[in-house]
Amino acid sequence: MAKRAAMRGALWLALLLMGCSAMPPGPPPQKLRFGAIFSQTGRYAFVGKPGAEVVKVLGLPGVEFVIHDSEGQTSKAEDSLRRLAADPSLLGVIGPCTTDETLAVIRQANDYKLPCLSISAADRSHPTSPWVFRLPITTYHMVYQIGDYLARHDLKRIALISVESGFGKAGRRELLTQAPDFGLTLISDQVSPDRQLKPEETDQLVRASLQSRPQALVIWWSAAGAVELTLAARRQGISIPLLHSGGIAGPEFLQAGGEAANGVLFPGSPLLVPQSLAENHAQKPAIEQFSRFCDQHALPLSNFGGYGWDAANLLVEAARAAGPNRAKIRAYLENLQGWPAVSGVYHFSPVDHNGLTHESFLMIQIEQGRWRPAPE
Repeated sequence: MAKRAAMRGALWLALLLMGCSAMPPGPPPQKLRFGAIFSQTGRYAFVGKPGAEVVKVLGLPGVEFVIHDSEGQTSKAEDSLRRLAADPSLLGVIGPCTTDETLAVIRQANDYKLPCLSISAADRSHPTSPWVFRLPITTYHMVYQIGDYLARHDLKRIALISVESGFGKAGRRELLTQAPDFGLTLISDQVSPDRQLKPEETDQLVRASLQSRPQALVIWWSAAGAVELTLAARRQGISIPLLHSGGIAGPEFLQAGGEAANGVLFPGSPLLVPQSLAENHAQKPAIEQFSRFCDQHALPLSNFGGYGWDAANLLVEAARAAGPNRAKIRAYLENLQGWPAVSGVYHFSPVDHNGLTHESFLMIQIEQGRWRPAPE
């Protein structure tokens, strides 16, 4: 009898195991879905395309990015955000890429209660939003780096050429604000209402700036305009330091500027000069990882690609740590401290949605088509 009981027990166990193996598997883990708004085409593609290319091949398991092309137009950025926000499974958005687009979608992000990680340069005078984080070097930090460099080299009489766009106005406003802190005097202030200039117009702007005999020329422009004004400055035989904003921190400026770009100075990320990083530099591991990624996928190394990388990884980390909930992701990001990334070490707070300090940047000089730390 004991033998028969043991056999029955073994049979029941076998049937139980068979039943377990035949049970359908549990539901697969929820895929994390995010949106992205990049200016992949149009005049500002040099800003948006690198980030889009990074996100397209990122290949994070269980993660999907829905990418829209805004073409650098505010109306298309607004429409893209509206459509992305309407998808309840979508947890956050990377972008937009330009200042004007970001300003246009700030109110929308508030209405939709959707976390947005903009990769446009922030301006401390711009309206803020609890739902929008702006990851790149800010206008404030760019001007601080430029002002500090000029003061250390005893270059006090400055000429400025800027464009009447959101980006250009922010740079001009910040330079006027910080100039007294560094003992700088703006002796020429040329503002162009036209974003697309003819060669004779660029020459005219540069000539007008140089008439007052400045000790340095600062150009606050992006896209093709930055290249055109640099070429015009060389045609005018400029012999004083030529400085730009961080809006030229990509290989497109190097290629389009050619020899005219040699000697140009601008504030940027140490990503562009990894050979200068000390072994204990806080950003070194992230920069090395991103550099290997770019080599693996044959992508150019640029600040703009780095912003896309940082934004994607920030959103994914927040969703995995806080859960797939828009409000929880926003709250997690807002309290994230000491997060080392390609573009800097982020210290977010309820009053600071950029979270970067001066230590994340340095002045860079172009030499023979390459980036180098600017001479001290």
